[in-house]
Amino acid sequence: MPYSERALQLARQRAGMRALRAQRRAEKGLADEDTRLRMGKADMSVPAWIERFCLVPTGPLQGQPFRVPKWQRRFLKEALAPGIREAGLSVARKNGKSGLIAAMLLACLRGPLASSTWRGVVASMSGRLATELREAIRATANLSGIQVNVKQTPPPGVITTPAGPRLDILAADKATGHALGADLVIVDEAGLMPENQRPLWEALMTCVSGRNGRLVAISIQGDGPMFRELKLRADDPTVCWHEYSTDGTEDFTDEAVWHRANPGLADGIKSIEYMRDMARRAAATPAVQSTFRAYDLNAPQSPSRELLVTMQQWQSVVVDQAAPRAGWCVMGFDLGGSSSMTAAAAYWPESGRLEVRGAFPGVPDIEERGRQDAVGNRYARMEMRGELKVYPGVRTTPVQAFLRDFLEGLRGEDIKAIVADRYREAEALDVFEQCRVLGKASLRGVGWKDASHDVRAFQRAVIDRHLQIEENLLLESAIMESALATDPAGNQKLDKARSEGRIDAATAATLAVGEAERRRTTRKRRYRGAA
Repeated sequence: MPYSERALQLARQRAGMRALRAQRRAEKGLADEDTRLRMGKADMSVPAWIERFCLVPTGPLQGQPFRVPKWQRRFLKEALAPGIREAGLSVARKNGKSGLIAAMLLACLRGPLASSTWRGVVASMSGRLATELREAIRATANLSGIQVNVKQTPPPGVITTPAGPRLDILAADKATGHALGADLVIVDEAGLMPENQRPLWEALMTCVSGRNGRLVAISIQGDGPMFRELKLRADDPTVCWHEYSTDGTEDFTDEAVWHRANPGLADGIKSIEYMRDMARRAAATPAVQSTFRAYDLNAPQSPSRELLVTMQQWQSVVVDQAAPRAGWCVMGFDLGGSSSMTAAAAYWPESGRLEVRGAFPGVPDIEERGRQDAVGNRYARMEMRGELKVYPGVRTTPVQAFLRDFLEGLRGEDIKAIVADRYREAEALDVFEQCRVLGKASLRGVGWKDASHDVRAFQRAVIDRHLQIEENLLLESAIMESALATDPAGNQKLDKARSEGRIDAATAATLAVGEAERRRTTRKRRYRGAA
């Protein structure tokens, strides 16, 4: 064999030996890492593993060991318990949600929940949020010395380990998820997932069905229907639900209210100074109050939703004793569906006094209806306060009886008009005729022009503080459930923020105030003409 060929052969042998030694060193390193990560695996809980092997990747505590506070520990224990199919954690922003997700997934990839066949999926609302979560996992793993392979393709990414577990990261605005199978699915910001993402949610549920897995949703409340439906199933033994929230009607400057939605304040995860700064900002800028309530107080509303009036504006017209009934009044009447709420409002423009009442059929009972509408005991509280009348033993609201009861409370008052919209015109006119008030009936259009006038009249009455009302949970709740839709010309009309929301009281109030303002304006013009 020529010398050159012999030298080439030896060089190849030496290269092969070096590669073999490098492979053995790598395998030994992985084995050492597995030994370190799996030490005590048989009897180590997920929180204990996180605290022992994970370091905080960013922020003031960077480089320090993770500390799993009691409220997160309770959630992990219950959400990962045998027999649980769905779990939900609803908590305000900046309470360590992303860190909890990253650490929990690392426990599945390299910790006590890891197995060679484990498969996971995490779905975020957008590609940006999915990328942020992928980088949070990468940063935690790198700083903690936990080996994972992070790939950015297919986007937003895939995370694997040498032992076999795999995590697919999806963006809800781009993915379908139908072809995936998973032991664990995590839905990030599930409360912001709209109805048109229901097919993705159902596909993710299908993912876990084939592998006997579970779905975990972590988010602010928002107004996403699927996250809310998960809350409604909290009594199901296969569902775990933990919630730290406010109902959106409390004083947003009250620090006790902050703690109810932010358990991380007590643990130093979230800064109390941050909350004070944001509350001052919301107080000075009403336009950002919805965002503050949704993100930082975990109120059940969309961060971008525009309410009929802000809660700060509304609280400014709520008084201990409203001005007396003075002069003539206008009544607004919202005829709800056969089994939904019907509401009536009376407004005296001279004094600004507003009164609002509502009615429900007695079947289902008020507690069950509150559960179905995801408002807890709110309806029962309205009934106890005398704001909501329940007609027992019937499945449809007896509209005629309710109108008569409301009119009885206005006996002796000068009612100039009873206003309803034209949505159910024939039924409304029939009820007015039976109650012998057809001559006072005034039907309003449901288009942008009429609706926008009523909305703006109501807003002016509140902002100018001409309107006065004694505390009324029925109307306050309706305002919280409201959303303003806007056409290209800038006209606005009242709409529901969610399908189960009840805005009937707000509709009746805007009808009454809008018609009263219209009549006042007409009279002023007439007087000027006479002069």
